[in-house]
Amino acid sequence: MTQESCAYASRATQLLYVIATDCAVRLALRAGLRIAPSLSTTLLYRAKAAARNVIHFVRAATACLGCSVQCAALLSSHCDATVFGAALHAGYLAIAFDGLFGEKLGRRRGVVAAAAVGLPAALLARQSIARYALYWALFCLTKQSLQMALWRYRGWRAPPLPITLPLLGNLLPAAPAFMRFLLRQAKRHFAKEGLFLFWPAGGAPLCVIAHAKTARKILSDRRTFPKGPDYRRKFGFVFGDGLVTAEGASHARARKLLAPYFRTDRLKVDGVLQAFQSSLDMLSEGDVDVQSFFHLATLRAFCRCLLSEDVDGWKRDENDAKGDVARFVAEACSFGSLVVGEHMLFDLPMSETLFGRVRKLRRMRDSLRSKVLRPVVERRRALAEKPDDCLTALIQHQSIDPTFTDEHVLDQLVTLIGAGHDTSAYFLCYACFELARHPEIQDALREELSTNEDDLFRRVVRETLRLYPVIPMVTRVASCSTSVVDGHGNNKSIPKGARLIVPFFLLNRLPEVWGADAADFKPDRFLAISGGVAAPAQGFLPFGSGARSCVGQGLALLEARTFLRELLDVYELRPVPGFAPSIKAGVSLTSAGGVRVRLVKRAV
Repeated sequence: MTQESCAYASRATQLLYVIATDCAVRLALRAGLRIAPSLSTTLLYRAKAAARNVIHFVRAATACLGCSVQCAALLSSHCDATVFGAALHAGYLAIAFDGLFGEKLGRRRGVVAAAAVGLPAALLARQSIARYALYWALFCLTKQSLQMALWRYRGWRAPPLPITLPLLGNLLPAAPAFMRFLLRQAKRHFAKEGLFLFWPAGGAPLCVIAHAKTARKILSDRRTFPKGPDYRRKFGFVFGDGLVTAEGASHARARKLLAPYFRTDRLKVDGVLQAFQSSLDMLSEGDVDVQSFFHLATLRAFCRCLLSEDVDGWKRDENDAKGDVARFVAEACSFGSLVVGEHMLFDLPMSETLFGRVRKLRRMRDSLRSKVLRPVVERRRALAEKPDDCLTALIQHQSIDPTFTDEHVLDQLVTLIGAGHDTSAYFLCYACFELARHPEIQDALREELSTNEDDLFRRVVRETLRLYPVIPMVTRVASCSTSVVDGHGNNKSIPKGARLIVPFFLLNRLPEVWGADAADFKPDRFLAISGGVAAPAQGFLPFGSGARSCVGQGLALLEARTFLRELLDVYELRPVPGFAPSIKAGVSLTSAGGVRVRLVKRAV
């Protein structure tokens, strides 16, 4: 027998030994797991749980061993491009795949995995560049194998192959429509469990919290689950140290300073009405994108009520016509919401070098701060008699607190303008879209808005925010090692530093919570749910809760009632045939192609 044949035989023996050992251990453990459920003693229940943990460790060890042998084969002098060598590489990679995803490959899946990874690896192994590239890929694969095995040991699961891929994670199926992806996986694989993993490409996983009780615990325990540094870093790229991103004493100072101006008794109803009437000329009969209309209308309303400013009079330079800056601000807010939201979800850095859209966002931010808002601050500071509003309060606070600089004032203004109108605009868009599809609800609401009653109005608000939560999700970071309970009552460990995502759009559409018609627009479902806008027992918290709740809730409801009343008095809303909003998960629930509604003028 030649030396080359001996080498092949030795490697084949190694592969068979690995496969045989792995199969024997798994069969023995699985046999015990099948017997254990029929026995109800605590001791055997713990033995069953321990056996599951051992299986996870066996899978991790198998993945590491398969990858290690593969790496050694690639770097050895015997690595060639023969069919037999390719088959060995395919076998090693198949073992690694099986250990990585924690389930049997099966005949078809094993063939696909081996053909897709093993054969190209063997055929390219003689090329030095490809060899080192494969070595790096296998190192990353081994690292991810260990990560996934460790998370499975903690009780967490991820969607199976081919939804979760090596290195790429869930990027490919999730990138086109992230929210639809999570909703589909929650219904298909984790309907009762409610907790699972989302893997960004090459990064640490996100713990998806799609269980109402667990979500309430996480959002209420701000000490254990605070907003992480990544949240502040990426939001801070636009908002600086504003009300949304500030923490601790800085947040308490900003909220104490600004919250009084958002009280219902201080909001200017006339300002909201004037903002709507000044924007009404943007509408006409026919198919209209109400998204652009509501963005400008809510921006004008916010600036009139909270800043005592006419945003249409703002200019960046002498060439700007009336209203140009208002349109620029509305566009910048929508664009920034989408960019920051996607970079948070997929764990992408806010790098101007890597991403052209981050450079565009930075230019928009700098233009807004230096050319628009800074002159507004200087003009207000020069006034002898200043109106009592948010802007004046920020400027006067500088005389009390020397550390509160002009940059802090600009941070708060950018935050107020961005968060103060963007969310309200999207809510009104989706409300009009649903009212157009349900004319009976539209007629009843129009009749009620002409009176002082608000029962149906509040139900329409709640149902719209349930289906289209304007803040579709929030992220948190575990400040210490802890655990949460899933829908089956099982504990899932969360290590310190783990990232969690609470997807409101998913919680609000769970059939287990809202019934079989959870995807339908039915305001009357809230007849049996008492309280204000929120429904905490169902995990429905559209304006947040506690000290971090939305300070602008009162303004949002005032704008909604005024705008819908005035709009429905002038136009009848009808659906545009074949149109459906293309929802994107940004900071706000954005729509890529706008929100189109057919307007028909009512007879006088």
